[in-house]
Amino acid sequence: MSFNINGFRSEGLKFDGARPTLFEVHVNFPAIASNGTSESNRLRFLAQAASLPETSIGVVDVPYFGRTIKVDGNRTFQNWSIEILNDEDFAIRAAFEAWLNGINTHVSNRKNAAFAGMNYKSTATVYQLSKESETSEAESAIRA
Repeated sequence: MSFNINGFRSEGLKFDGARPTLFEVHVNFPAIASNGTSESNRLRFLAQAASLPETSIGVVDVPYFGRTIKVDGNRTFQNWSIEILNDEDFAIRAAFEAWLNGINTHVSNRKNAAFAGMNYKSTATVYQLSKESETSEAESAIRA
């Protein structure tokens, strides 16, 4: 079967493909690392590059009547990476550093006492936006 350009145009990319530069990153910083929501709001505009972490499902070989059957194993996620433009006040970098210092201080190599009873984990979401969108809000995201 030969390649048909008209078939590709009508069925291949119906919406002209997603633009990799149309995205927003939302990070909910823990209270110890943030002055409220200012860092999270600024990060939406200063995130220059972000990846959608790759996921893979492992395989478990199970012997069954002399044959090996492959069964789904554990799901693993690769590390998430983000590239942020620094402003001269380094507010976002300071928030990430305060977060890391709260998890494990540089001097005593222990959890920061201010983090006692607090959860150091948080969520980060990358929203893929549509090129047809009128706003850059996460509500108009086509994928999260």
